[in-house]
Amino acid sequence: SQVLNIAEENLHCHHLLFIQDVTSSTYDPHKDCFHTKTINLSFRRAKLNGIIVAQESLLSNSCIWLGNVIRVILPKSILKRPYADQLQISNNVTLFGKIQLYNDTELVIECAGFNIEDSEASEMYHWLKVLQNRPKVTATVDKNMFYSLSSLPSPTRLLKENFMQSPIRDINSKNAGFQWSPDHAFATSTPIRSVHESPLRKITHRPLQIDDDDDDDEFVDFGSIDFGALENNALLEKSNNKRKFDFND
Repeated sequence: SQVLNIAEENLHCHHLLFIQDVTSSTYDPHKDCFHTKTINLSFRRAKLNGIIVAQESLLSNSCIWLGNVIRVILPKSILKRPYADQLQISNNVTLFGKIQLYNDTELVIECAGFNIEDSEASEMYHWLKVLQNRPKVTATVDKNMFYSLSSLPSPTRLLKENFMQSPIRDINSKNAGFQWSPDHAFATSTPIRSVHESPLRKITHRPLQIDDDDDDDEFVDFGSIDFGALENNALLEKSNNKRKFDFND
């Protein structure tokens, strides 16, 4: 089975680009493609949008200029298509084709298809689509450039390959011996161990409190009182008082 080369396949696609992306690109003779300066993109074919500002007829082909910036070569096969007569000055057109180096100095596009735009918003729509399809440019080139609180410098040294060089410290400096800890599990080992070793987490053993017998001295005499006898005497006294009042009546 043949292995698919994604980079090579992308060169055969018509990339949505600005006209300036094409005119400012550089030619790579080894890969026979062009490289943009503003974004990391290699291409051979492009899809552009612009207003026709000039026309010219050559010996074999006709040419138009988009935005007075890039020359578009119109082969005879294109001129035979319907609506080819509308490729006139002041019309807005979206076209695609192969980018070529003309006379070793000028970048031109050989038209392979076109569409005359009727809406005034078509140019803006093309710009938005170009921005949506542009490769994302990221300033971070190292996968370990993300630092969290647990990625702070650690005095615990692990294997050399588990560390990365400090981006703000000169490697030739005398103080360059300090290493940066890696991300995730290795980096969190030091702060976690510090928490476990904290004196606030130590278990303190307090001595048992012994009860003092002197605290119960004032309640010792309650044990010798006969509460049953007291209750009987109270009932007897109540009965005598009742009989006394009944006799007087």
